[in-house]
Amino acid sequence: MKIVHKALNSSRNFKQFLKFFYFLTIGNLSLYFAFLLRYEGFFISFENHSEVFILNNLSILIFLFSSKIYRNIFRFEHKNIFFKVSIFFISNSVFLFMSIMIFNIDGVSRSAVIIYSFCGIFFYYYSRVVITNLIDRFSEQKETSYNIIVYGAGSLGQKIFKLL
Repeated sequence: MKIVHKALNSSRNFKQFLKFFYFLTIGNLSLYFAFLLRYEGFFISFENHSEVFILNNLSILIFLFSSKIYRNIFRFEHKNIFFKVSIFFISNSVFLFMSIMIFNIDGVSRSAVIIYSFCGIFFYYYSRVVITNLIDRFSEQKETSYNIIVYGAGSLGQKIFKLL
C-alpha cells in the first residue's frame, strides 16, 4: 500500500488533480455501466455513443470548474457535497436526455441515460466510503488529544492542569 502513502503525503495540487480525475472517472464509468445495464452486454457499439460520452465529459468539466468541488478533501466532505453531486448527476442525466432528443442522436438508449444518474450517485457514495476507509486506515495514527478548559485561577488551576 505504498501508493496510498504516496498519495497521502503528496502535495495539495496533486491531490486536487486526483480528485478531478476521480470525478471524470466516476462520471464516465457510471455512464458506461448504465449502457451495460441497458444493453445487457459488456460491449457497446460506439456509433453515436461517443457523442454522448463527449457531452458527458463537457458537462462534468463545467460542473467541476463552476463548483470547485474537486478542491475539497475527502475526509472533510459532508452531506452538502453529496447533495450537490446527487443534484449534478440528476441534472446531467436530464441534460443528456434532452441533448439526445434535440440533436436527434439515433441508436442511443434514453433509458440508459436515466439509469446513469442512479449509477453515478451509487458509485460516488460507495467509492467515497472505500477511499475514506483507506485514508483512515493508512494515514499516520496520531494520539487523540482533548481540548480541556480549567476553570480557576492561581496555583490550584495550574495543578489541576498538570494532573490531566
